[in-house]
Amino acid sequence: MLQRLGFTSARTSDTGYNHLKKLNPYALKVQIWDRYTTPEIAKKWVMKAYRKRLWLIEVFHLVGRKNNDNYEYFTSIYHFKKILNLLIK
Repeated sequence: MLQRLGFTSARTSDTGYNHLKKLNPYALKVQIWDRYTTPEIAKKWVMKAYRKRLWLIEVFHLVGRKNNDNYEYFTSIYHFKKILNLLIK
């Protein structure tokens, strides 16, 4: 249906990695950052994707200074910057 509507891809909320040789562009898997995700955990995601030549899609919902409402999918600015620094090295 998505293809008929003109979309070229779609991501799911299914956790995982995408294999380029077995890629379904309408069912892309992700790693979702939540309030318990640390840069160390995300670094493991990145290193696994790198070692196994997988496509990793990381999802961030709310990046901010404080998680006043205890939102499940919160990421601190500090952690966000830390993972970005890993990716640009």
